[in-house]
Amino acid sequence: ADYYVSPTGNDSNNGTTRSTAFKTIAHAIDVASAGQKICVLKGTYEVVAAGTQYDDGAAITVSKAVTVFGETGNPADVVVRNTKEWSATSNYNKCYRVFKLNSAGAVLSGITAENGIARGSTSEPKFYGSNIKIDTNGGTVTNCIIRNGRIDSIHTQGADPSTSGGGAIACFAQDGLITHCVISNNFSSMGRTSPNQKTQSGGTAVFLKSGTLRE
Repeated sequence: ADYYVSPTGNDSNNGTTRSTAFKTIAHAIDVASAGQKICVLKGTYEVVAAGTQYDDGAAITVSKAVTVFGETGNPADVVVRNTKEWSATSNYNKCYRVFKLNSAGAVLSGITAENGIARGSTSEPKFYGSNIKIDTNGGTVTNCIIRNGRIDSIHTQGADPSTSGGGAIACFAQDGLITHCVISNNFSSMGRTSPNQKTQSGGTAVFLKSGTLRE
């Protein structure tokens, strides 16, 4: 690896060895250049996105051609967890996503992403992929566990249609690839329906606008 990340690291380190590892994956990505690799050491990493009002937020965004991989190859050993709690009375129109990939050369491997949440209401932001979103420029998610993601669309009577889906992961890129992953225990809710209110959704687990899903 070119850089290392550890639960006991420090972002003021140089990140180039296990003993001088960075603390956060996001900082390692900021420092890395295209073609470099980031090794995430065994442990749990608690993150929280800023809670963006639209469908572009993530705690960790990979928008360059770097590989982020778990140290052991067993995704259960490296857990990246959103810590923002879902609320029945708040978090409207907010997205607390764990990862977003937006580069054809971006790779996420051997990592668990969990507990992402996205919640829309009558102002209709369109949310996809509460744990991971592969955006239009692409990326690869391989050998990962993606679990416990939650998407809610809550409406009042007569609200405009809402579109959301992919409680675990969503892909919007022709160059996007989701492969050899375990996807489990994700949740979606579209709220109420009525003759004058149509709701649309795609996939409690996976929403695939484009790209490839296999194994």
